Amino acid sequence: MTKVSSITLTYDEANNIRECLKSISWCDEHIVIDEYGDDNTKSIAESIGADVYQAQTPDDAASFDILRKNAIREATNNYILRIDADERSHQALNKRLQDLVDSSGVDVVEVPRMTFIRDRWIKTGYRWWPDRSPVLFDKNKMSVTDNVHGFMSPCNDADIIQLPAESDSALYHYSYESLVDLIRRRWRYAQMEANQYDLPLDMTLYYAISDLIEGII
Repeated sequence: MTKVSSITLTYDEANNIRECLKSISWCDEHIVIDEYGDDNTKSIAESIGADVYQAQTPDDAASFDILRKNAIREATNNYILRIDADERSHQALNKRLQDLVDSSGVDVVEVPRMTFIRDRWIKTGYRWWPDRSPVLFDKNKMSVTDNVHGFMSPCNDADIIQLPAESDSALYHYSYESLVDLIRRRWRYAQMEANQYDLPLDMTLYYAISDLIEGII
């Protein structure tokens, strides 16, 4: 059986980290990079067998995502499963990923993601569903940047498999507590993207608002 390391970034994720890691318990190793949060995320993750390393986002980085490089570096296995603390896998997806890595030695598997506001699935709009991203990959076939919403890019020669847009193939993403929480975060991301790409704020706000309208109407 091919061994797989999971990687997760955290900052005050005590309410999420246990269920996140339990949902991918089949992985042989769990690497958590914690950005010195104020809660007990670190101790919870360690109590269920994760290796936790603490690191600070560099001052010149645009986002926290650059710390995935630290996580990949600490992983002892070539194959990586990337999961965020507010995401959950499930039995059907786990089996599909295990079968792929064991049978084909795949380079990159892009997985659709079902995003929820509490229990409501946001399924309207291409940026909400299927919203595929690299989840399982050979670490030699992936590059990591600090780009907002574009932090992982397969290498040009990578063999990429996209799982179908169906619930049995999807990660579940429980990021937003309410519509207000969603609006607040989209505003923050619009500001970050304007700064990073030197774009007018009204342009990035337009796309953020369009995303919101597609997702909630």
